[in-house]
This record gives sequence, structure tokens and C-alpha cells, in this order.
Amino acid sequence: MGKEPFNKDIFAPPPSLDRVLCSREERVKRQERMRLEYSRTVISFTMNIPGEIKSSAAIKRAFLDGLNELLARLGEEPGEIDVRADDDTGPSAILSVAMDAEEAKKIALYVEERLPLGRLYDIDVIGKGGERLSRGEPRGCIICGKKGKTCAASRTHPAKELWQKTLTTIYNYYKNRDPECIGAYAMDSLIYEAMLSPKPGLVDPASSGAHEDMTVEHLGASAEALLPYFIECVRLGMEACQEEASTSFSKLRELGLRAEGDMLMATGGVNTHKGAIYSMGIMLFAIGRCWTPGEPISDPCRLFDECMTIAVDAATRDLELIDRSTAGGRAYLDHGIRGIRGEVIDGFPTLRKSLTRFERMIEMGESEDAAALDALILLISKVDDTCLYNRGGVDGIRYAKERASELLALGVTEESVRRMDEDFTRLRLSPGGSADLLALTYLIYKLRQEVNPTSPK
Repeated sequence: MGKEPFNKDIFAPPPSLDRVLCSREERVKRQERMRLEYSRTVISFTMNIPGEIKSSAAIKRAFLDGLNELLARLGEEPGEIDVRADDDTGPSAILSVAMDAEEAKKIALYVEERLPLGRLYDIDVIGKGGERLSRGEPRGCIICGKKGKTCAASRTHPAKELWQKTLTTIYNYYKNRDPECIGAYAMDSLIYEAMLSPKPGLVDPASSGAHEDMTVEHLGASAEALLPYFIECVRLGMEACQEEASTSFSKLRELGLRAEGDMLMATGGVNTHKGAIYSMGIMLFAIGRCWTPGEPISDPCRLFDECMTIAVDAATRDLELIDRSTAGGRAYLDHGIRGIRGEVIDGFPTLRKSLTRFERMIEMGESEDAAALDALILLISKVDDTCLYNRGGVDGIRYAKERASELLALGVTEESVRRMDEDFTRLRLSPGGSADLLALTYLIYKLRQEVNPTSPK
């Protein structure tokens, strides 16, 4: 692994010794103030980070994950919680709880001893009377596992070795966990799109729309069958982060072909997510290439640019070699419609618009479903959708864009989308490419909300 864990993190400058000592004194004062003011048990949560550098993006993430686990296990709202996750002397949190100190200590020990990163957590419990509860058996050395303070007292292990071990522990934990976490969000995004209702011409729980051979159960089974593919796309991106982007695309394509077989087996031969296998596979691969332990999901603009870098050569070559055996091929050869390949070649310009619109509506207080419907109609108004071309030709694409633009001008409502759904179903028009981009919109939004660390949840 070499120095990879340290190159992939963003570190705060090392604080001065005076700054560290002052921070410790201030933390004790904060603990005492909270104990006296609330007359409750006080819990102090910090990180065991040896060496001069005490703070980084990855350290902050590990801290917030541990704090969220502690809060969940306490099972109550703290009387007060004072979180300082960005402190250059190391992140810390102090909270008061109504719980008995002995019970709180049991929970603290569970977090320290049972969680994968628990060895890096330092959780002190202070009773109402000011007594600090001991942990009983001393912890083992992070390097050799020897119990007690012998290693620390004799300085058996250099500070640099301890620091590197700490950062490598954090790095390895997230490198192993994140692909499964991100892959699960990708699966959930496809399921979310399937369950969203109403949608014009698309399958949802109430209707099969323009798809006589497809149900929402097909879509759910397909999404679940694609989970291993999504996980492997992220892992492949992580492994290929030092390679030229285009050189790894052939490996991604092999994964995608196998995923198509898994999809067809799960659905009994129904093509539910072929487009999503392509577009979402590229996005997850880009996420893996841009991944860091402290910020697993990059800025969306960087991800879109990375997708373009990854696939532009292959997508351009595909268009040069395309034939008339598919609807996408006929659309390109007869009308220059590039479909999802064009989106990728241009760096997902329409996806950028839908994500901006979705996030803006959430900021305005709209629900996720309302924001998703609005984003979907925006996508239909912009995308040269080969699924629409397959069923209605260029006239079908033009008609869908005009109807969607009218809805946007008047304001998207559930009733107006329901009428559009009836119309599209009658005409057998299905904007499946827009549905795939909606799933990607939702995926990026959820990953930024749920995976990147900002504050306790």
C-alpha cells in the first residue's frame, strides 16, 4: 500500500504544543460546566491520534461515524451536545445525558471495543458528582496488541509508526466498506425511481405505463441483481485510480456485459436496466477513481468531468462503429441522436441540470418525491432519448420534449404528470433514458447527503 493512505487525505497543519495544552484545559472546563449546569452524566468523546497532526478529513469522518454510533446506542436526545469536529487539535464532542453513569460507560466501552474503529476512540464518562469511571482492563497497543501502558511508557514504537498505523486503519476500513455502501445506494436509487409515481409512460406501482411486458416487480428484481455489479464498479475505480482512465474502460465493459446477463436472468428476459448498467456503471467507476477516505464522494462537477475522461474515447469509437441493429444505432445514423453516449461524451450536461434543479427544490422545502418529479420532467424536456425514439421516432422525442416543456412552464404537479402519463401510455411513449438519469440524480444527491461527513446526524 505504501504511502497511499496519506496521499489520499487532507490534513490540518499541526497545532503548537501550547495550543494542544490549552485545548485540553478548555475541554475539561466545558465538561465541568455541562455537569454542573445540568446535573447529569457527561460524556466526552475524542480520538486517539498520536503524533503532531491531529486532524484530517478522514479523522473527522471516523470521529463523526463513531459519534453517530454512540448517539444511536444511547437512545436519547442529549441535554446538550457540544461538537467541534474541525478543531486542529483533534475533533471532540461533549454531551450530557440523563442516563446513569454506569450504564453510559457500558455503552462507551461497547463503542470502543466492538466497532471496527473503536480502538481510535477515547470516550470518558463523568458522573454527576464529578467522578470519572474507569474502563477496568487496559486497552492493547495499536501496533502489537500488548495490554497496558508498557509500550507507551518505554516508547517501544516511534510516534511516526503509531500515526501511520492509525491512518492506515482508517483508510483500510473505509476502502473496504465504501464500495458496498455506495453500491447499495445505487441499487436503492433504481428502486426509488421505480417506485416514484406517477411518471409519464414509465413503470410504477400503479401502472406498467407504455411497457406491456414489464412490472415494478421486474424493476426491483433487476436492481437487486445488479448490486454486485455496482459494488465491483466502485472497487474497480479505486484500483484503477492511478491508471489512464481509458485503459480501464475495457474492464468496466466486461463487468457491464456480465451484469446484463444477471439482469435478464433476474427478470426472465425483460430488459429493465440496460441503459442504467452503462450510465450508472461509468458514474460508480468515476466515484471509485475520485474516492478518498475523508471525502468519498467528490464534487459532482469533478465526477461528471471524470466520467467524460473515462468513457469519451470508447463512446466515440462506439458511435463510429455503430450499425442499424438497435434503435440507438438507427437514431444516430439517421438523425445524429447520440443518446446516453452523447451525454457521457459531453460530461453529462443534462444530468448537471437535473441535479441542480433537484437540490434547489429540496432547499426550497419541497419533498424528495416532488423534487424528483420536477427533475424528471426537466430531463424529458432536454434528453434525446433513444427509448422514446424506439417507440415514436424523432416525432416521439419532439412531442415528449414539447409536453415536458409545457409542464415546466405551467408548474409541475402530480395531477399534470398523471395526465401526461395517460397520454404517453396511450401513445406507447416511454422516456426510459430520462428515468435512468433521474436515478443518477437521486444517487448523487443521496450520496452527498448520507456518505460525505459534515456533522452528527
